[in-house]
Amino acid sequence: MTMLHYHDQVKALEGFKDEVETPEISDAEFDLTNTLVTASMIESLDFAAHKDNYTENLTKLIQLKIEGKEIVQAPNPEEPKIINLMEALKKSVEQATSSETGKRMSTSAKTKRKAPAAKKKSV
Repeated sequence: MTMLHYHDQVKALEGFKDEVETPEISDAEFDLTNTLVTASMIESLDFAAHKDNYTENLTKLIQLKIEGKEIVQAPNPEEPKIINLMEALKKSVEQATSSETGKRMSTSAKTKRKAPAAKKKSV
């Protein structure tokens, strides 16, 4: 199960018994599966105790619309800035490369500058 569903959205197990095949698995696979399932189990969960607020609120909105009342949409929250990871990586590499190139150029420029010649002593 990858997501939680409300009680009225879950089909009964009995409806699937004829469709399920018994797979062939090794003892090690069975033990690992049993360990994972046991570790993620909850003692008891009452699906009926949870309400589907979305469907309930949507039904209320539809009823208000039928009654002729004006429905005002709540303002949309600010959309999150979506970052293209590949572009961000390219920019980062370009910045790193350009700063490395700048450092290398300034270092090589310094080494190319010759130190002033020392005065020769005459003997």
